Amino acid sequence: MKTKTILVVGYLSHEQTALQIQTLERFGVNVMVLEPHSSSTPGSFGHFAWDGDKVFLGKTNISPGQISAILLATRIPDTPGKETFMQAPGQRLLWQDWVQHHSVQRHFSEALHSLLLNYEHAGVPMFNPSAQVSMAHHWPYQMRMLQLSGARTPPTLFSNDAIYVKQFINHYGDCTIKPAASASPALSANQLLASGLLQARSFPPAIVQRRIRGDDIRVIMVNGKVIASYMIVRQQHDKGQVQYLETMLPKSVQLQCRRAAALLGLKFNSLVLRRTQEDHYYFIECNPLPQYLETEQRLHLSITNDLCHALLAAD
Repeated sequence: MKTKTILVVGYLSHEQTALQIQTLERFGVNVMVLEPHSSSTPGSFGHFAWDGDKVFLGKTNISPGQISAILLATRIPDTPGKETFMQAPGQRLLWQDWVQHHSVQRHFSEALHSLLLNYEHAGVPMFNPSAQVSMAHHWPYQMRMLQLSGARTPPTLFSNDAIYVKQFINHYGDCTIKPAASASPALSANQLLASGLLQARSFPPAIVQRRIRGDDIRVIMVNGKVIASYMIVRQQHDKGQVQYLETMLPKSVQLQCRRAAALLGLKFNSLVLRRTQEDHYYFIECNPLPQYLETEQRLHLSITNDLCHALLAAD
């Protein structure tokens, strides 16, 4: 039997990615790793050559016909922090140097994203397709897809118009607000409104939602199947310590999870849900690049094995 070759786009320095690579190799897979920027050499980027239907990583042929599947373990385009370009710890980085490095990174990311789209067009299975990862990271679009999938979502407004935001808050009462371009922690929209910070006619686009109080439920999915679901319990008196408790989702909620992943075009994803006292499950967000290692270790789950088996079985 021919040894399968799987391309991993990510960083060897990331513990979760390293475990995924080790597991694939333990399963007898030939793993090739393409780092968007070097985790060992500051200012260095991954090296590849793409000429028509031929692609090389160093001297290794990673053309579409040579690759069984691709694991996308980091977001593309990827913008590294300033530490990436420092030759020594604590080194100062001048603004003009940062702009130059950032520009170079954008060029590399554009090329890498195009290469991944080429693999996708050639039919190479990807967990996840880079186009779907990119789209899912656009939070307003993601929330709309969750709504269209039939999932129960909080009443949500995307706006940079203070008039509409005030009307929304006045209608729904207790609301949260966060930037439209990120999954930053949500703030109290009511407090911002009371403090006068939402008085401007126009401000940066934001996500405003009715606050849903309830259990913090997380779901991990591979190939449209729920492989792990658990509750995160945070105790104020435990100084930030977090407890993970496995929980079983109702079949109707599992079906909603599958429909949401399918509509977003994701093969590997996590979901954040809120379970209310009335046992209603609200879909808060979807993550196309799940960070699950701590959960897997604490609950003795087999998420990495399940993902690697899915990569091996992909066709």
